[in-house]
Amino acid sequence: MRKIRFAVLLIFFCACLGSASAQTAVYKCANQYSDTPCPQAVAVKADDARSSTQKSQADASTKRTAAAGKELEIKRLEKNAKATKTAPAQRASKTLPEPKKEPLVVPKKPKLQTKEKLDAFVGQVPQTKKASP
Repeated sequence: MRKIRFAVLLIFFCACLGSASAQTAVYKCANQYSDTPCPQAVAVKADDARSSTQKSQADASTKRTAAAGKELEIKRLEKNAKATKTAPAQRASKTLPEPKKEPLVVPKKPKLQTKEKLDAFVGQVPQTKKASP
């Protein structure tokens, strides 16, 4: 009996908290929405302005869509099960043949044509022109 009372009270408090949060103001800050205002925040109405018939129509549409989705999922699962049953079984012991190993061929680099090698390095200092007086 205590558990039932506790559960009822818990549900009641959760419902109260849910309704209290729906009454808070919503602010738009640049491209984000928040329940706390920021600089240059714009207050936005977040209440549901639909009539009860519009709400019930939307709920019915949501239920129809969910049911159609479940039907499609069941059909897809059945189709996958049939496909796996009809697919040929693969042997686990059969392995692929090893690729043929061919020797690695490395192309030879062409030799550079060199001129006659000098035994010593000779450097010259450029002469400066003497200014005439």
